[in-house]
Amino acid sequence: MMISRFGKFRPLFFDLVTVFTGTGHCLMDGFFTAPMTAAVREAASLTGWANEGPTAVAAEAEKAKELKHFALQTGMSNYVASNGKMIQLFDEEWVAWTVHRPGLLMGGSNRALFNFIGSLCVYGAICKHLNLPFVFGGTSECWEESYIDGSDVRLVAEQQIWAVTTACGDGVCSYGQAFNAINGSSFTWKEIWPILGKKFGVRVPEEMFLEGFWFETAMGDKKKEWEEIVVKERLVETKMEDLANWEFLDNLFRFPTKLLGSRAKVDALGFTMRCNTLESISYWIDFMRDENFVP
Repeated sequence: MMISRFGKFRPLFFDLVTVFTGTGHCLMDGFFTAPMTAAVREAASLTGWANEGPTAVAAEAEKAKELKHFALQTGMSNYVASNGKMIQLFDEEWVAWTVHRPGLLMGGSNRALFNFIGSLCVYGAICKHLNLPFVFGGTSECWEESYIDGSDVRLVAEQQIWAVTTACGDGVCSYGQAFNAINGSSFTWKEIWPILGKKFGVRVPEEMFLEGFWFETAMGDKKKEWEEIVVKERLVETKMEDLANWEFLDNLFRFPTKLLGSRAKVDALGFTMRCNTLESISYWIDFMRDENFVP
C-alpha cells in the first residue's frame, strides 16, 4: 500500500466492484477485505497489497482452475513484480495479470468510504436546504490548475475487461502491464464548480473560492439537517456519513502534489474509450438521484 508516500492522503483511490466475465477471467478490485490464501498472497504482492485480504480471488482461487487472468486495481503508484507477465497462482498453472490505476473515481455508491460523488451531492443538498453559498474550500493551485485525473468507473471496468480479453499478438500484449485508468480530459475545479452549483440548484457566489473554508468544519455538524432532507424529499434512509466524507474532500482539495497521469501507454495498445470528467460527474449525480439517495 502507498502509505509511506502519501500518508493520510493515500485513500484517493477506492474500491471497484469485482466482475466475472464468465470466460475464465477475473477482474479483481484493489480494496481487499477478506483473509488471504497462500496462493493469492503472491498475486497480491504484485501491487503491494500483500498484507491485505483479497475479495473475489480468495473465494474462487481454489476452485477456479480455469482462471487465466486477473486484474488488480490500485492507485497511481504501485509495486510491480519483476517476474514477468505471468504469476504462479496454482502449483501447476501460471496466470496472466494486469494492474489498473485510476485517479479520482466517479461512480454511484452508498457504501464507499471515500465517496466523491456522494459527498458532492450531500454538500449541494445541504447548501440548498439552508440557503448556504456553494463555495470551494482548498488551495488556490488545486482550484485553478489541473490537479488530478478523473476516472469514470465505467471506463475503469471497461479497461479491465479490455485487458483480460485482448489477445497477445504482433508483439503487442497487455499482460504483465500497469495502465493508468483515467478519463483522458483535463479539467479544473474552477471551471467545473459553477456548473455543479447550477445542477444542484444552489446559490453560487461570485467569489466561489475560499481558502479558509473546510468542509469538515462547515458540514460536520449538519447530520440533523441531512435527516430533515431525507424525510422531506422521501429519500432512501441514510445517515450523512453513509454518503459524505468531509475529511476526504478537505484532503482532496488540499493535496500537496498533483496526481496526473498519461494515457499514452494504454492508447498505444488500442484502448480508446475516453470520458469527459464533467459529464461523468453529472451522470453519476443523476444516477444517485435516480436511486433516490439524494434530492
